Amino acid sequence: MITADPCDGAPRALPLLRAARRHIRARTRSPGYMLHADRFSSRLLSGPLGVAPERSSAVGTDLQIIDFHYEALLSRGDAAPSLLAATTRRLQDAAGLAAAAASIPALEDALADPSCALLEVARAAVASLTVLGHGSLSKRVSSTAADRWLALWRDALLEQDQQQELHCGLCLLARAPEAARPRLRATLGVDADALRPGCGDFRAGVAEYLARFSETGALAVLLIGGIAFAEGPRPAELEALLEFIPATPEYLRPMTALLRLAADVRFDPEEPLSTGVYAVAAEMGKELVDVDARALARRPLDARLDREWTVVSAELRRRVDEVVARPRHRRLRPVLTDLASAVFSVGQEVLHAPHKSEVQSEP
Repeated sequence: MITADPCDGAPRALPLLRAARRHIRARTRSPGYMLHADRFSSRLLSGPLGVAPERSSAVGTDLQIIDFHYEALLSRGDAAPSLLAATTRRLQDAAGLAAAAASIPALEDALADPSCALLEVARAAVASLTVLGHGSLSKRVSSTAADRWLALWRDALLEQDQQQELHCGLCLLARAPEAARPRLRATLGVDADALRPGCGDFRAGVAEYLARFSETGALAVLLIGGIAFAEGPRPAELEALLEFIPATPEYLRPMTALLRLAADVRFDPEEPLSTGVYAVAAEMGKELVDVDARALARRPLDARLDREWTVVSAELRRRVDEVVARPRHRRLRPVLTDLASAVFSVGQEVLHAPHKSEVQSEP
């Protein structure tokens, strides 16, 4: 059981969340990117779960600050490896209820500075959502269910952050001179096995990349975060949903893979590591760091990734539908069906959304 009072810090959590939003909207990605992200977040949460627009934007669009901050660390030179590890640790600290509530005064002071560190902005977003989410659920479900949500929230954030840390570490290695890679790999703590795909063809490479890095798409964080603010399901349905998610990972995993792949079908040569790069490395029998994304022909790779999308998305939908159709999930079937339909619909839209490198951002 969680021993902290779920109301600790609650009166100040919402103003802190809004302060974090002001930083995020002004200092990270372009208004066009935010517009796309807000629309996708609303489609995923407002319809299926009845999450209010401010909360759907918070757990969706605003938490892209995590991805943005990790990627910004790639430009920090020799300090980047230690900063990557510290970011994962400090973000996870902000997802603990007692620590989140206790951190609010210091985060308020930090965000009063218009040029404060973006890590503090990310921590403020996570801490405020932790406090608000647990408090919101505590009013509608049992304390056991609210604490179960908190554990799911922490686990989802940790998985995303650990995958982001490894992904960025591999990008650092790809950009480093060959002679510097052994020492950098040791500093990053990246195993030699992580540098080479464990398969030998393009399609298997796509599947392996999605298995290793699908959480960098942040869908699990968005959906689990959104559940805390869901106004559509009845309390009994919320409790059942919070039991279903950890007991049935085969429901959420295909959908996280779908959105990760959707974002990568249009190949971006500015990203050192993506689904396309990983699949090419698998096919060529090379280490990931030896495939230069900028040297790959974009149009043929787009065509191959598009074919994979057609096959993989259909298979992922089949897997999700099989889970939803199980007799024991009858009570939750309407909300599970609505969530899945929203995810697969948004996945189709993400195919045509702009790459992060196609929109301007501020440091």
